[in-house]
Amino acid sequence: MATSIKLDSEVEKRLEQLAASNGISKYYCISTFIQNGLVDIEDCCLSESVMARVKSGDEKTFDSAQARKFLA
Repeated sequence: MATSIKLDSEVEKRLEQLAASNGISKYYCISTFIQNGLVDIEDCCLSESVMARVKSGDEKTFDSAQARKFLA
């Protein structure tokens, strides 16, 4: 899927420098940034949904002593 984005000139310059100094393509950099960003956003959304379940009492939690006993 082709997608285009407009980058600020400073961001474009930094991207070009990063790619050139590491011997990688700008495409690789952008693709990696997007993949890592998606993982970060997915993790954030997951943590927010878990916290909502904890606050509502639908998610069981353990203190450290309970966790040690459970794992023993």
